[in-house]
Amino acid sequence: MAFLGLISFLVAVGLGFHYASMVIKLGNFSALQAENVELKVEEKNLEVSNKKLDMKLSDLETMSENLASMMQTSGIGGSAIDRPTSDLLREGPGDLNIELMKDRVNELESHLGTLQTKMELRIRRARITPSIWPINGPILSPFWSKDGSIR
Repeated sequence: MAFLGLISFLVAVGLGFHYASMVIKLGNFSALQAENVELKVEEKNLEVSNKKLDMKLSDLETMSENLASMMQTSGIGGSAIDRPTSDLLREGPGDLNIELMKDRVNELESHLGTLQTKMELRIRRARITPSIWPINGPILSPFWSKDGSIR
């Protein structure tokens, strides 16, 4: 009987340790679930940020192209290497893509600012430059004769 009591005691102690380890694992599982939820929220925030940056990039590129075509010039400002946004998106992991997109946005905003300044100067110059002749028709007689007298 003592032997059966000893075995029962050892089984009870073993089950107690097993239960304690299961409680610890359950606590770790709950922490992992909470961390997983936080990561999912962060992923959604990054996706939204990525979409906003992509839209802003597209708008800036369109505006930049429109201004460049209006000015009919090339090579004004911008980066030394022409890198399309699609190439930037393919380079590296997600965080790096977002940083590259932010850099591209800053680059395009700088380029756009330069183009807008130049366009404003051209518009201002065009407003003060006469664009029509003060007379209508051909000039038929000379204003000065060869001897320097006015006719």
